[in-house]
Amino acid sequence: MNVDKLKNRLASLQKQHADAHERCEVAEIEKVQDKYIKDLKKKKLDLKDEIVKIEKQIEENNEAWLFRWC
Repeated sequence: MNVDKLKNRLASLQKQHADAHERCEVAEIEKVQDKYIKDLKKKKLDLKDEIVKIEKQIEENNEAWLFRWC
């Protein structure tokens, strides 16, 4: 995948993760049902997993680019 597309996807995921984090905090303060909080936290973890995966892809892409120029 193109590095620019990866960076755009990463930015989108980071925003979604921040939004999910905020929703979790509000849900805990409002003392909503544990099932709802658990679902939010799972979504947040899934987003974080995808963020880490894309960050690694970008890093590998950068390393490959540097290797070609050495």
